[in-house]
Amino acid sequence: DYKEKSIGNGISENEINLRINNALALASKSILENFKSKWEIIDNYIDDSEFSVVSGLLKDSKIVVGSDKFIILSSNFQSVVDRINNNLKEVERLLEKIFCSKIFVVAVTNNKWKDIKVQYITDINNGIKYSVKELYTDDNDIKEKSSIDELIELVGENMIEYK
Repeated sequence: DYKEKSIGNGISENEINLRINNALALASKSILENFKSKWEIIDNYIDDSEFSVVSGLLKDSKIVVGSDKFIILSSNFQSVVDRINNNLKEVERLLEKIFCSKIFVVAVTNNKWKDIKVQYITDINNGIKYSVKELYTDDNDIKEKSSIDELIELVGENMIEYK
């Protein structure tokens, strides 16, 4: 039985790999440079009550791959990587505010980034092309199902009488 390993309380290993793949498949040096040129705008949100924590995390990371829809961030610290990946909604909301478009984010450690980069270069040199894979997103948030929600799903709403 294969169970998807979840990192912290948020993103699964599978989704991390999907986001990395998609960022590499769509990677653009000019888009990466554009992100880098505007990255210091994050400083404007350090004192913002809504985004101060997220902006601090982003300041502790650097953007290593950029595309229209996906970016990969890299950090020296596993704790920063975990906190970014466990707070993707807030991170993506801030980046959407700054860059005026929806961007899917994933963070990796600098060591993992070095391995990814070596593998990517090897694959490209061997003629292996990366293609975008579908990413499951639920913009309405993935909410935990209560036992009542599960019961309704099981027997149907018309069968349950609320008291």
